Amino acid sequence: FFRRQSRDIIMDKDSCPLCAAKPIIIPYVAEPCGHHYCYYCLKTRCISNRTFCCVTCNTEVKNMLHVLKKH
Repeated sequence: FFRRQSRDIIMDKDSCPLCAAKPIIIPYVAEPCGHHYCYYCLKTRCISNRTFCCVTCNTEVKNMLHVLKKH
């Protein structure tokens, strides 16, 4: 069980929509929607709920992709 973030919080790719960490800690993208999360936030939700849906767009998360920093 988790609580969704309030709709009045502005979501962006620089902050995690679950824990609100800014910058995102170990950034990962939820696929197929492309929204950014902290690795641990996304991984624990996907493990505890195999049909976890993105809290930003409600799309079922099928995969996680690590975001590499550009140098």
